[in-house]
Amino acid sequence: MIKKSVVAAACILSVATGATHAQGLYGGISLGIASVDVDQQGYDAILTAAGASSVSSSTNETDVGYKAYLGYSFTSNFAIEGGYVNLGSADYKASYTGGSAKIDWESHGMFVQAVGRAPIGNAFALLGKGGLYFSESQADIRATGPGGTATANVTENEVNFVLGIGGEYAFSNTTALRVEWERFLNIGDKDTIGESDVDLVTVGLSFKF
Repeated sequence: MIKKSVVAAACILSVATGATHAQGLYGGISLGIASVDVDQQGYDAILTAAGASSVSSSTNETDVGYKAYLGYSFTSNFAIEGGYVNLGSADYKASYTGGSAKIDWESHGMFVQAVGRAPIGNAFALLGKGGLYFSESQADIRATGPGGTATANVTENEVNFVLGIGGEYAFSNTTALRVEWERFLNIGDKDTIGESDVDLVTVGLSFKF
């Protein structure tokens, strides 16, 4: 009788454990706000060093960002995700004696991340993630002055670190609402298009296949 009870308990535990692991393929889409830490003072200093005087500048640091991804859950606590992310655009504008300057910046690319998941109850889970962002960042530069107009287009391709936290609420066995904050580190090159961190806050849906 004792042996039968032990076997029955082991079977129940095995079934319960398998249910919570939720192994398998999933995908998702998310939309939100991207915020770029534009180095306004750095750009002002570049213009001043080039001979501009009475520099007055402004920045637009927020835009719509979005991503689409596929992932695989190995257990209920660990998954790998990869996909495409667009971090939107930002700009820097300046006026100075005899001219003006504008820099339009944007970044997009592929990413891969390890995702840790901490379930809380049957439907909610906290998320922590970190990985790599294979970025293509571009700056369109235009400056005018007494000597005429100068333009340039500069592209930087890099591998950057990305980290984030979030939460996920499962409406059903196949669909969940996901809210995330992610930071993409040191995007760009400080010697060419400028270097900035980008924060991405998104809300989206994930679907298990």
